[in-house]
Amino acid sequence: YMSIVGFLVILVDFVGINFLAKDIHSFKG
Repeated sequence: YMSIVGFLVILVDFVGINFLAKDIHSFKG
């Protein structure tokens, strides 16, 4: 259970960072 929750947290965090990076890149571009 904990490993699944940890995986989901890491996945959401990774996706969030990707979206944030794309957003900043689009804003700068």
